[in-house]
Amino acid sequence: MSGKGLLLDFGGVMTSSLVGRMAEFCVEAGLPPDAIANALRTEEGRTALALAEAGRAPQRDLEVTLARQLGLPDEGLIARLLDLDAMPPHAEMADLVRRARAAGIPTGLLSNSLGGGGYDVYTGYNLPALFDVIVISHEVGLRKPEQPIFKLAADRLGVALQDCVFVDDTFANVRAARAMGMAAVHFTGEPEQLTEVERLIGLA
Repeated sequence: MSGKGLLLDFGGVMTSSLVGRMAEFCVEAGLPPDAIANALRTEEGRTALALAEAGRAPQRDLEVTLARQLGLPDEGLIARLLDLDAMPPHAEMADLVRRARAAGIPTGLLSNSLGGGGYDVYTGYNLPALFDVIVISHEVGLRKPEQPIFKLAADRLGVALQDCVFVDDTFANVRAARAMGMAAVHFTGEPEQLTEVERLIGLA
């Protein structure tokens, strides 16, 4: 393995802010802005999310659990929360990925999903046009920040871990990637963070 490789998260990196969208959805539903975040911090919420992400429970279980915590109708909850119109692509990041791929830098998506068997949150983004490798948590039975999923993604990308540049909007995932020897950027949408990614992969 030689050269740099680029691995990116989906929600909040390849799309607009996931945290912002959750807050917006809550306000639209007449709830406090942090209602979803708080629901996912409860023991029940954490467990339901982890099981769905790792493919050990269907998305529907998470949807029902989250709806119960929020006091909202469960049918179609995830689709309402995360459809393409609500989570538009992050144009600048998509352009960076296109330029990286055109420069011969292997590109990969490494995403924790919300489970299989329900709404496909990746619909409409045409990810195969951007990425050489796509690793979705429920499809491989692993989830971030578990270390094996980083190794799997790097192996599929054909790049050594220490040569991977990883970008995620969740700091726990960034910290785990760094512990594996990867260069990692905690992305919160600031332009200088895009510049840092360019620098790390040698694209600047």
